[in-house]
Amino acid sequence: MSIDFEKKCKKVMKYRFSDPQRAYDICCEILENGLKTEDSYQIAYARLYMGDTLFTLGKFKEAIDNMMIAEKIQKKNGYENLLEKNYNITGIIYVNQGDGLLGLDYYFKALKLARKCKDAVMQGMIYNNIGVLLHRVGDYGDAAYYCSKGYEISQKQGKKEQKKMYNKKQYFVNLAIGCQGEKKYDQARKYLELAEAEYDSEPSTYFSAVEINRLVDSVSVYAETGEREKAIEEANKILSLSGECYEEVEAFNHFIGLIHELLSLEYYVGAEHILTELQRVYGKSEVVKRSFRLCESWIEYYKATGEKEKLKKYYQQYYELKKKSQKEENTLIVRAIDNRYKLEYERMTNEQLSANTRKLMNTSEIDELTGISNRYGLKKRFTKLCEIACFQKARICLCLFDIDEFKIYNDEYGHLKGDDCLKRISGILQDIAGTEYFASRYGGDEFVILGIDKSDEELQKFVEKLFQEINRAKMPFLRHQESDTVTISMGVVNKVVEKDYSLTDFIHSADKNLYKAKNGGKNQYVLE
Repeated sequence: MSIDFEKKCKKVMKYRFSDPQRAYDICCEILENGLKTEDSYQIAYARLYMGDTLFTLGKFKEAIDNMMIAEKIQKKNGYENLLEKNYNITGIIYVNQGDGLLGLDYYFKALKLARKCKDAVMQGMIYNNIGVLLHRVGDYGDAAYYCSKGYEISQKQGKKEQKKMYNKKQYFVNLAIGCQGEKKYDQARKYLELAEAEYDSEPSTYFSAVEINRLVDSVSVYAETGEREKAIEEANKILSLSGECYEEVEAFNHFIGLIHELLSLEYYVGAEHILTELQRVYGKSEVVKRSFRLCESWIEYYKATGEKEKLKKYYQQYYELKKKSQKEENTLIVRAIDNRYKLEYERMTNEQLSANTRKLMNTSEIDELTGISNRYGLKKRFTKLCEIACFQKARICLCLFDIDEFKIYNDEYGHLKGDDCLKRISGILQDIAGTEYFASRYGGDEFVILGIDKSDEELQKFVEKLFQEINRAKMPFLRHQESDTVTISMGVVNKVVEKDYSLTDFIHSADKNLYKAKNGGKNQYVLE
């Protein structure tokens, strides 16, 4: 390993979180030199951390592309020290994109390799990552086990290694979140106090994402237990932070969550401050998903403050950003699905996972909330239907629908009622679809229906029956702009497909028709 390469590696590690663009540029220099000298290790290293820094910059597609290239080189040359890091970072990327199951697969691959390499530092980090993920899916028991396992391993290392592999502050925060999820608020407070003690023992002028997370969770716990003054006191600690803290990419979601808590506390000045700072940093972000979430938060704020003209402005932005966000996400979803196919034959399981978690992993084609197929199941069914349709020269139909003004519904009735609404819609859909059509939840409040060899007349009859049954259900929605009950809008496509026709292309065509249905007044469908 050359001295120049070693120096650049140290710089990448120094800047990968604090200045990811700078770290990325250094990786490009390493890649250029690796290609010039035909040094495969330098190429593999450069691609790995180009993916890592691109993820931090919010460029998820490019990040995954680089991770896949790096993985191929690492496997071919036996660079297991890089490969274990690759698996762990790839897992983090997929988890942050909402695909926890695929992320879990990669974590277990990384853990297996870390054990083989006897890399205790990496094992501790991965145990913690698995614990955080299992908490998110509600498996608090296993989450606590994995967090504790990571902490246990960290205590056997030197102080320098401990700091690398495990953050004691985050450990207590994770335990507090788990207690909060189980409504054990007294215990949650105790863990948050322990986390705070860790901060006091290591005072810092700069707050990391972990530290911001701890304060946001404190606000949440006190808000849920009705201790408004204490919640405001914790919120003010965040509001006093320097503007630099808002540039901490991994803290973005924590700040968005804080806005929701501040609005529930009617602390509008605080919510506006957070929004203004996020707008300053991310207002012109190339990452559509962040712009979309920021737009949603402004809508939530102006609804709470009753500023109708400003609310109207953000509603105009909302639908366009939603479409761009979905298009950005669709590309990543198809890539994730294809990658999951590859992992299907080498899926890692762990005997220490609970039966419920193993079941969750093994039923990854089923949407957990509604019980119907998810995107993965949709992709598999579409691939099969394409093969049959191409052989028979038959048409495939695809219906894409969403619930009209569902965000307003959630805001008005709460997310639990929103989940109930999604379940009821999916129940009606299943009853109408029967065995003739394949029903799936595409994400959020969007659903997709597939069929084969249907005439336009047959398809229209099916769609109209679905609309009729949803309208007949009369689910109350008083703030609906066009109705007083829940309605849907749908885009429909029915055509002959060529070999290797993409599901993304089909979805895109149906989405155009859905957009027309929305503009036409909602509670209707467009088939072209």
